[in-house]
Amino acid sequence: MWVVRRGDRPIGWRVAGELGGDASHLSKAEQLFATSKSFAASKSFATSNSTAVNSL
Repeated sequence: MWVVRRGDRPIGWRVAGELGGDASHLSKAEQLFATSKSFAASKSFATSNSTAVNSL
C-alpha cells in the first residue's frame, strides 16, 4: 500500500485506487481527490515494488 500525506494527515490507498485505512473522517471531495491521485500514482509507480511516499 502506498501512503501519501495531505498536510499532517496520512491517507492510505491501494494500487487499484480503492481508499485504504479509515476514510470515514474524510469529506467526499477529499475521497475523490485521494482516489484520483491513487490512479495517477499507480501509473507513475507501476514499475516500482518499493513503497512510495509523496508529499501533497
